[in-house]
Amino acid sequence: MRSFVVLVLGLSAVLLTAGCGGTEPAPAFSQLLERFCRYGAVSTEAEDDCVAAAAKDPSKLIHREEWGPRAQAVLYAIGEISSCLSRAGPRCTPGAWPPHRDESLLVERYCAYGAVSAARRRECLLSVDRAEVLARAHRANPTHAASYAIGDRTRCGGDAGTFCIERPFCSPSARPCSG
Repeated sequence: MRSFVVLVLGLSAVLLTAGCGGTEPAPAFSQLLERFCRYGAVSTEAEDDCVAAAAKDPSKLIHREEWGPRAQAVLYAIGEISSCLSRAGPRCTPGAWPPHRDESLLVERYCAYGAVSAARRRECLLSVDRAEVLARAHRANPTHAASYAIGDRTRCGGDAGTFCIERPFCSPSARPCSG
């Protein structure tokens, strides 16, 4: 829930400062949405369909997908990963933009996977950083938590803690959509 509030506040700040002379250049929400849709798109038509469908309720889509099978697209869109990983489509191109928020969704996903208590989760959030999670994810044999963090793993395994979240794949145009 905390990540959703942070994401909504972050997206609201982006919407308010984009084009309004804010102190720091924030990526326009349309850029985040474009990156999200391009990441997994197999064609320009699929990318356009994703943008059109997501534009109806973008914060709901992004929130649902930050813990779902399209988490890699969210991580890519917000700048937490810059390369095209296992779930990328042919339209994906590596990017090099800074993360658009201070808190790391990548670290939150990593810590949520294995935490068995709120205290352990808090401890993990304070002691692990984005670079460490990426390094663990790119090892020859990454841990389940690292694979989950970058979106390669979408299910909570037997070693997952109580904070691991599973969300089914849901098309942005699907109504109603569970999760």
